[in-house]
Amino acid sequence: MTDAELIGLLDKRTETRNLDYKEVIDWSTAPTDEKVGLVKDILAMANTSNGGHIVLGVRDTDFAQIGLTEAAFEALDQTKVNDFLHRYTDPRFSCQVYKFSVNDRLHAVIEVSQFPEIPIICKADANSSKTGKSLLKRGSLYIRTDKATSEAVSCSEEMRELLELALTKKGSSLISTIQNLLDSQPSSVVPDRAPGEPARASSIPNLKLETT
Repeated sequence: MTDAELIGLLDKRTETRNLDYKEVIDWSTAPTDEKVGLVKDILAMANTSNGGHIVLGVRDTDFAQIGLTEAAFEALDQTKVNDFLHRYTDPRFSCQVYKFSVNDRLHAVIEVSQFPEIPIICKADANSSKTGKSLLKRGSLYIRTDKATSEAVSCSEEMRELLELALTKKGSSLISTIQNLLDSQPSSVVPDRAPGEPARASSIPNLKLETT
């Protein structure tokens, strides 16, 4: 990801299925509830066509570019984020964390790729430490909605869309595998011969000559 790409994301100033803004998360001091909320968004984007980006350092109310504090900027570490994320993802899934200084402000971007083969399932429960409310539910599939929220699949239409995405992914993988197999096969080269000249036995593959 480049500075120009980040500026493009900042300039959108609206959240979508593939883009989410967060004001701040200081990984060194953030409560588990806040980290779990971030995981929920990552799970949802992973199960959404083309994945998505979570941009940190943008105010929630008006999408103003306020930037991160230096402490929050330094504390956001890709390894730590993924170690926490791995507690909840099956198959194991990782994201990329990029850091920028743009227009004299510090920003971080979490880049989430679409799932590689099969949708990512939440493998562990997580409840709010304050209210006891369920934040993540084991066995659930999370997706991004048209309202730019991260929610568990709740109807047949959403499940059908996710399954179609998985089938498309699998089909593309199968086509790529077949193409690689074809590309690895040696080509049979038939020696040149004059027009009208009958093919010689030595130029026909797998032809055996028998003598009497």
